[in-house]
Amino acid sequence: MATQSDYNKDRINYLDLITVLKDMGEKHKQIAQTSSGDIFQIDLDKDTLFPLFHIQPNSASVSHGLMKYNFTFFVMDMTLEDRTNEDVVLSHTQNIMTDIWATLNAVDLESSGTTWIEETTLLLAHHRDYELTGMNSRTPTMDCFTERFKNLLSGWTLNVEIVTKYSGLDCDATVIYD
Repeated sequence: MATQSDYNKDRINYLDLITVLKDMGEKHKQIAQTSSGDIFQIDLDKDTLFPLFHIQPNSASVSHGLMKYNFTFFVMDMTLEDRTNEDVVLSHTQNIMTDIWATLNAVDLESSGTTWIEETTLLLAHHRDYELTGMNSRTPTMDCFTERFKNLLSGWTLNVEIVTKYSGLDCDATVIYD
């Protein structure tokens, strides 16, 4: 099994990136649970705590020394059956999603103002060679949803692309030539 020490410290790999993103959710004071993977593989009915921050990896591409990761972020919470709190839930989850976006865009540690942003930005500061885009834009679109599972959930999705440096040959013996 690969461990974090098996990887090149000069770039962010998938494990590093997903760890930072999950840590960001776990440090947020309004998020009760953070998860990652296919949204349809999580159990939204039984043991899930809300509000939930879910990170769904969609794709990755390699080109000219760069690795581009595409993720969909979900922030969701329970809505009452009669939907009387739907607007409140959408407002609350939108605030959380904008916190996440702002944290990923934070550059100045001194002006961030909150421990959560400072701690998360410090994790990213170790790897300053990344760029964040949302749908190839610095102003991504968030989409709201209300979906029925065994419970009614409302929230927001945000598609982001995170671009990191990629050296191409990170293992000592990826290919052996005779």
